[in-house]
Parts: sequence; structure tokens; C-alpha cells
Amino acid sequence: MEQFNLKVLNNLDGVIEFNIPDWMYAEAISRSNQLKVLNNSITNGEGNIAGYIGQLAFVQLFNGEHSDTYDYDISHPELGKVEVKTKRQSVNYVNLNFEGSISDYNPNQKYDHAAFFRVNIDQKKGWFCGFTSKEGFDKLSRNMTKGKVDEQSSNNFKVKSDCRNIYYNQLSRRVNIA
Repeated sequence: MEQFNLKVLNNLDGVIEFNIPDWMYAEAISRSNQLKVLNNSITNGEGNIAGYIGQLAFVQLFNGEHSDTYDYDISHPELGKVEVKTKRQSVNYVNLNFEGSISDYNPNQKYDHAAFFRVNIDQKKGWFCGFTSKEGFDKLSRNMTKGKVDEQSSNNFKVKSDCRNIYYNQLSRRVNIA
């Protein structure tokens, strides 16, 4: 398997741009098909492929092992239990004023850090946007209410579920690249 073909295309201000190789896309589809639709899924499973691309990219970029538990996705030697959050996008760049989100559906998840990714599947590109501790996320993020338009966002996004958002410029990007 060609699982070492993840190529870092750019590393600007710690935001790591990478290609999405064919093996990663195929693996994400396979995992998504096995997962089906999770209870309370905001996108009814449409985000599963992107989510798995984020997890696979995290493992490739920073080492770690897939855990796929209810509480977290990756076990990492430095960051501990990591929950990976990935957003799909149609633009071909990431701005540090973009935001990552964590849904309010499971406020009792037991993870140490949350890592945030973005993917443009059509362009076969992804971005690692940063990470924060669970406590840091709780302190810095802001409440978002389902159905409201986020007027502070860059695109006046209509919020799909109650969640908390954090700007990527509030995240750390200091983690060793594998």
C-alpha cells in the first residue's frame, strides 16, 4: 500500500497544506461505508469521508495510532487522546480567520486535544489548521446556535447545529511533523 505518499505542499505559519493521495481517499471511503450514519450526525453522514481524511492525515503527518473510540479518534505520544475535527470546503486556501467547530451533542467526550483540519476533496488538498487542549477549546471558543447566521464568520454561515467555534488563529500549530 502506498500509504507514505502524503506530500506536504506548504507549511505557512504552521498551517500545513497537503495533497490527498488516491489511497487516502479510498481508505476514507471504505471507513465511511463501514461507519454508516452516526446518531445526531449534522450532515447525515455526508462529512464522514472528509472526517476520515482528517484522521488519516493526522496519523501521516504527526504519527499516532487510530483509536476510533466514542471519545476520541487518535492516540498520540505527545498530545494524548486526540479528537480530529474536519470541515469540507470548496475554496483552495485556508485563512486563519476561518473557524473550527465542535458540536454540543456530546459535551462529555473524553479527549485531551482537538485537532482541526479542512479538506477540498475535489482539488485533492487538505490543511492542518492547528490544535488545542480540551480546556483551551472550552475557554476560547464561542457558542453557536442552530439556525442563526454567524455574522462574525467570513461567509455568514448558517449554523447547522448547536456547537462551539474557535478561530484557527487561536490554535497552536507546534507539533512535530513525522
